[in-house]
Amino acid sequence: MFYARFNFILIGIILIAFLGIGCSDGGVNPVTPTGPDITQTANTENTSSRMLWGIWDLYFDPVEMKVDAVPIRESAIHADVTDFLLPPNCSDCVVIAVNSFDPVTRILDADVTLRNPTPLTGYDVRGILFTNQYGHMLTNADAWTQLWDVPNGLAINPFMAFAKAVDHRMFAGGAEHTENYLVYIPVPPQYWAIQFAVDASWPGNCKEPYAIEDFIQLGVLYDYADAAVELQVNVRDWLNNVGDVIIWAQQITDETNTSFSHISGNTWGVTIANASGLGAGEYEASLTVNSFDSSDILFHKPKITITETPTPTVEGIDPSISGVDISLTDIEITGTNFLGDCTAKLMMSGEPDIDAVNVNVVDESNLTCDIDIPPGATLGLYDVEVTNGGDLSGTGTELFEVAEDGPYFPVDITPPWLNFAPYGVCVSGSYVYVAGYMTGLHIFDITDQANPVWVGKTDIDGEAWGVTVSGNYAYITGRFTGFFVVDITTPEAPEPVGWVDTTRAMDVSVVGDYAFVADWASGLSIIDITVPDSPSIVNTVDTDGNAQGVFVDGGYAYVGDGDSGLQIIDIDPVETAAIVKTVDTDSAGEGVLVSDGYAYVADYGAGLQVIDVDPINTASVVQTVDTPGNARKVALGIDCVYVADHYGGFQVIDIDPPETASIIHEIG
Repeated sequence: MFYARFNFILIGIILIAFLGIGCSDGGVNPVTPTGPDITQTANTENTSSRMLWGIWDLYFDPVEMKVDAVPIRESAIHADVTDFLLPPNCSDCVVIAVNSFDPVTRILDADVTLRNPTPLTGYDVRGILFTNQYGHMLTNADAWTQLWDVPNGLAINPFMAFAKAVDHRMFAGGAEHTENYLVYIPVPPQYWAIQFAVDASWPGNCKEPYAIEDFIQLGVLYDYADAAVELQVNVRDWLNNVGDVIIWAQQITDETNTSFSHISGNTWGVTIANASGLGAGEYEASLTVNSFDSSDILFHKPKITITETPTPTVEGIDPSISGVDISLTDIEITGTNFLGDCTAKLMMSGEPDIDAVNVNVVDESNLTCDIDIPPGATLGLYDVEVTNGGDLSGTGTELFEVAEDGPYFPVDITPPWLNFAPYGVCVSGSYVYVAGYMTGLHIFDITDQANPVWVGKTDIDGEAWGVTVSGNYAYITGRFTGFFVVDITTPEAPEPVGWVDTTRAMDVSVVGDYAFVADWASGLSIIDITVPDSPSIVNTVDTDGNAQGVFVDGGYAYVGDGDSGLQIIDIDPVETAAIVKTVDTDSAGEGVLVSDGYAYVADYGAGLQVIDVDPINTASVVQTVDTPGNARKVALGIDCVYVADHYGGFQVIDIDPPETASIIHEIG
């Protein structure tokens, strides 16, 4: 293993001359973000600035498997570089150890070790690999920065952060830290002119966000028009004052910029749509984040995957019924996911058998498609081609056989692309009402609970998030589109009749003539629903956090208020509704349930919080049940509660007694 050594040194007083570059003092008291692996304490320094400590040209020798580094002493970049950072002041402050080079993938694998030879402490140290006209690229970057850009490359450049496992990413005097670099070397071989720089924030942490982590795509984004998916990302900022989180994915969304919304803690989320039906593949996007305290921007280049729409699954068993007249309607295609406009045709050897099949009308009310097999049908093995909803189709194979005694084959079509992603659910009488993400309200008949039957749906604009039922109406929160009243007198044909514009309606509880809506930054919105087709907001109670869940019990509204825990609001009368008690929870309160003097709060990052609310004025947490995922919703069972535990499955928690609540079963 060969080493290339060049200078890396932390300069104290000299670096003060660079203050004003990068982070600036916003005069805000620091707040500690929490990381997954380390314990972080509050930083006592409010003043920090990012400074360039050195820049070099790297030369890779694939024969000797070593890297040589030549310091750039002239002003080749948009900032001066002090000679104190260059040899001979330090001969072993940066060591590059070449692990391997793959001539096929063109990836150079090397470990870069930085050593601090001074007694001073630096923060947020980064090793930047500049892009250039040849195409050199750091493929495993932590993030990207626009600082210290050099000519002939992109305006932003990738970097690896050092000392990530140390409290506040402090690079202490005498310490050394190593990061692995995977660098693409372009063809024709360009082993030279790879520029590398080291910068840091001093004398304290920087004010801009310092990390973009855990970018995830929650579900599948399909390749048909308006298919949608939710994206989430964690943004870490030492002062916990992230300003904007924006993604550019115009080739998918047809939007120049799409803004994320804050969910809780470090987590931000957004829903994007495949606006024009872009084809399957992996697409690079651009993510930018900033802080209220700094003009510097942190960049990330996440990948968004679009998946080919799968074909329907066709299954069935031939009961070998004989004596059937093949001139009758013999094939019935049924299912609980039909959207209407169902058509079908029979295929033999990959070609339509025109003489063998006619397609009857679609009975939308019974969700069936009937295939008529006329007299004279060709004997043999057939396939069926089904088109459902006008745009999406699929082909089943080896479906049934037309024999001399006639065909008979019931077929269940379950298209996986019609998953309506339930976010809210309510049971009333013999029906279940489901708020379907991007698909509105779905109604199921549960007379036979083991075999629920889909009976009807209605669209609402945007994302259906919460649902409750009272009398002949369902009340739905559209996360970005408002509050909806739907007439469900005829479950097969539910009809929206009323709407109120809200900030970001997340959940709803109805008592008497009022709907109580958890309305994100607006707090609790109280809506008069006396006249269903003209609901109106009559009062709003501002809460400290972002209202995400609500439950009304005994003249009080219990609100899961994100980072502000549980807010208890006296709503009798609604005209003077006011907060009477706040109970801090460990993380971010979301779903809420109240039963027998206890409130059960789905606390996003901390599991289930059990709170004794009798009496209200002394309400306090009496038990915390840690769940493996992120608790979002909670529902009541018999001596137990059920928790929808995002990433952790479905949790069943024994609450008898509440003070010793514990998980007794989990699914997923």
